[in-house]
Amino acid sequence: MHRHILLAIFPHQANDYQPHLVRRYALLAVLVLVVGAQFLYNFSQTGSVLGEKANVSSEALLVEANKERQANGLTELRISEKLSHAAELKADDMFEKQYWGHTAPDGTEPWRWLAEADYSYTRAGENLAKNFYTAEAVNAAWMDSPEHRKNILEPDYTEVGFAVASDTLEGEAATIVVALYGRPTSAGAVSPEALVASAQNGSLSLLTRIGIGLQSVTPAALGSIAVLTLLMMIAFAAHLYRDYIPESINHPRHRHNHGAIKMSLMFTLIVAMILLYGGGQI
Repeated sequence: MHRHILLAIFPHQANDYQPHLVRRYALLAVLVLVVGAQFLYNFSQTGSVLGEKANVSSEALLVEANKERQANGLTELRISEKLSHAAELKADDMFEKQYWGHTAPDGTEPWRWLAEADYSYTRAGENLAKNFYTAEAVNAAWMDSPEHRKNILEPDYTEVGFAVASDTLEGEAATIVVALYGRPTSAGAVSPEALVASAQNGSLSLLTRIGIGLQSVTPAALGSIAVLTLLMMIAFAAHLYRDYIPESINHPRHRHNHGAIKMSLMFTLIVAMILLYGGGQI
């Protein structure tokens, strides 16, 4: 058993300096197993290939926002029931009218819902997020966008309200997060020129997408990534060892460059899998 493990992992004359685990057919078998296991786990848990349901709550979103404010020397936000109600009205409106954005197709602005909730303010702002799996992922996406970051770190804001809603949007299942920030004042006091709304569909950097993906992957996906990482390390070791292969071995040296190629393949698959869970829009 010990000998078989060594031959599967380490380059040696006995395995023709090609570890068994990164040979063509073994590699294909491992890939089929990890992908198949992930698919079966995900489907059995959620009925979805991705296998992850959104795990976002208002409480978690508040914690993440206040972490950022504390780190920047700002006072913490507190939850406002009126702002939360306004956020719920906005989420319901998006699903009812089938749109994604700060302004409805009929021209309705976010501030309409503040009025509906009887929230008087001197300044207010709105952040939107769609199809992120965790509160940490939502916050990371917002902080990566200057417009959304501005709302989270606006010193004038003292309150926030969140709504998290799931339904069908434009023919696809979607989970929407609405955040409304504000500073309350006496009844009827509103300053429209002070309103701040985040830009729609802000682009996220690749590093942020990878970070979001790492925060959102399922246990099955983590297991697959671990196996692929092990294969990548074995392929890398085989590639490094090619310079020590005896000249008496009657094989062209380029044959042993397979390690670098397979290592690149494993790395590409790992990144692709992480990015698969790093989707979402703001």
